[in-house]
Amino acid sequence: MIDNCYAPPEDGAQAVIYAATCDWTADQRKRRDGSPLQPAEDLRYYARGVFTWPQLCNDWALGGKGAAKLKGDLWGASTVVLSFLDWPLRRLLGTKCMGRTKLCKPGSHAYDEKVAAQVWEASAEFAGVPAQPQV
Repeated sequence: MIDNCYAPPEDGAQAVIYAATCDWTADQRKRRDGSPLQPAEDLRYYARGVFTWPQLCNDWALGGKGAAKLKGDLWGASTVVLSFLDWPLRRLLGTKCMGRTKLCKPGSHAYDEKVAAQVWEASAEFAGVPAQPQV
């Protein structure tokens, strides 16, 4: 079941390889006023298929209380459903329609330094490596 609904690891690696090797100057992002983003502001999110859709990477579902919580819950459920449909849709529609790796705009939460530090520390702990670089 999993193999039919989720892309194989080598497909996921395609977005990582593209991000590591693409010409970042060609994908230069700018502020609304036209000035270039500074490196700390220019977070890149490259994805393929359904994972490029705004429904998965926009800020509309950051959670909270009341209606905001409901929106967050709906976003969470739709993320599961859409991720489940990604690989079958890409196989059905082909690589020209949904197989390209694209630069996507990350949600504002991607710029939260506190959240970034927590994710980094949890990842390091899970991987069994130091959270701080060893010099």
